[in-house]
Amino acid sequence: MQQRLSDMTIKKGASIVVCNAEAWFRTEILEIQLNDETVETVSEGEVGIKLRHSVFKTSELWLEDSR
Repeated sequence: MQQRLSDMTIKKGASIVVCNAEAWFRTEILEIQLNDETVETVSEGEVGIKLRHSVFKTSELWLEDSR
């Protein structure tokens, strides 16, 4: 799944809330790629993320606050 980031930082292991027409659930970021390289954290650009669960392309993704 590819997403464009702006004004946020994501990191491997972070929790994502997935919302779609059928349900919502939490999943974990397993891997982040920026410019075809695996990174631990990223705060800008177009990134690819691998999640623990598969999601529909039409799903909304919310980064869960880790404070």
